[in-house]
Amino acid sequence: MKELLVGKDAINSYVNYFNRELEKEISSLYNEDFVYINNDKQLSFVFLDDITLVLILSSKTIIDLSVISYDYFVSDRLTREIMNYSHLSPRLERYKALGILRFKEEIKENLQLGNICVVGEDVLWVDYNLKIKLNDTSFVLESINH
Repeated sequence: MKELLVGKDAINSYVNYFNRELEKEISSLYNEDFVYINNDKQLSFVFLDDITLVLILSSKTIIDLSVISYDYFVSDRLTREIMNYSHLSPRLERYKALGILRFKEEIKENLQLGNICVVGEDVLWVDYNLKIKLNDTSFVLESINH
């Protein structure tokens, strides 16, 4: 297949033509289990295979979205802090023995499965009753609350 460049007018026409379908697709991404309130905005985090999407809402309107990599979202600081936590479950102890990369993968999988969610004002890893701090300005999971 011949590779072609696409001009801005063609992109704008495409968006205008499929606008309603695009709106439905974006609104369907909303994750009610991971909604974090930041000042006057709500942030809905969507955990996909390779990236985290952040839908930014004001009132009941999605006003923007951004893409965050898991390597950024699940900070090394958080991973090390959980690995050094003295009351880890046997399962997490096994992942700890496999190293930081495998441990981060376990956190990522639990985000995707909905096992880490927002409860009130806390990010909670439900299975292990670990409260995780989300940095309000950089949207990084950065530490656990003991």
